[in-house]
Amino acid sequence: MALGSVGKLLVTALVAGVPAHASQPYEGLNAGTIAAALVARAEWAPELADGQEGAAGIPPVLLSLRDGREGYDVTTPATVFATWNVLSQGRGAMATLGAFRAIALEAAAGLAAALAARQEAVTGRPAEVPGIPVSTLAELAASLPEAAAERLAARATALAGEGMSLPDQNRLLAEEAWRLSGRRGPAILLGFGALPYLPVHLGHGPEAQGLRGALDRARAAVEAAHGCRIGTMEFFPGISNLSFFGEGDASEVPFMAANTLAWGATGWSGRIANLPAVNVGPWGRSYHTPLERLHAPYAFDVLPDFLLRIAREVLATDAR
Repeated sequence: MALGSVGKLLVTALVAGVPAHASQPYEGLNAGTIAAALVARAEWAPELADGQEGAAGIPPVLLSLRDGREGYDVTTPATVFATWNVLSQGRGAMATLGAFRAIALEAAAGLAAALAARQEAVTGRPAEVPGIPVSTLAELAASLPEAAAERLAARATALAGEGMSLPDQNRLLAEEAWRLSGRRGPAILLGFGALPYLPVHLGHGPEAQGLRGALDRARAAVEAAHGCRIGTMEFFPGISNLSFFGEGDASEVPFMAANTLAWGATGWSGRIANLPAVNVGPWGRSYHTPLERLHAPYAFDVLPDFLLRIAREVLATDAR
């Protein structure tokens, strides 16, 4: 059983470059190259592996990477959109995006220096690669004139009715916001691309302590009856609906919403139940893979008995 559940943010980056013909690379700055530098720096970044309650953190991983072109040509891509799975056990959305901004600035500065050195090595002339600013989608959206903001809102409404995934909606809206801004690259714009899952954990209040006691009594009885051992982890690592029922902090939801351009399509009010809750479920291996499986004796014999005993212990505690 797990006393909490990790939070998940789908961090996104719209990378805007300066397109150039492939025969004149020094006249532009490839959005794909900028994105590649950011992807390499962010993968498994230790500063984003957030551990709490003695549990080891899980670092971020890239989930998708695509350029914004419709077909093949020999001009460097103007935009690239990337998404990362970023888990946390307590760190908030502001701190997460702040850490990602620092990573992006570091990656951009390193790339600019490397490209300048390569150009000079080829041409023999000093090179000046432009700086690559990093900002957020909320900052971009807030800078739009009123008419452009209205067009962006209308596009968001239209996309919400087309049934496409939230990451795809957010990608298209980020590209639209960038176009409406009239700005030129290079730039990196960070945000979020899907419904957030908040990190939650069983607290230390009276009701939470009562649930802990009920769990301990039920576990002891089940272990004796079935001759097994039931372990405890602080956080379920695979995200779960416990994020919307357990004890967590929803104060940063407005920040998440501002940086999720398709927020209206999430269907979430931004509230959580904030109740003492735990995750007691089946045990298995390799979830979300072709080899996903569970341990049948535990799932169909031990677990039902465990859940029944927990319910009885909680009800008996409430009756007292």
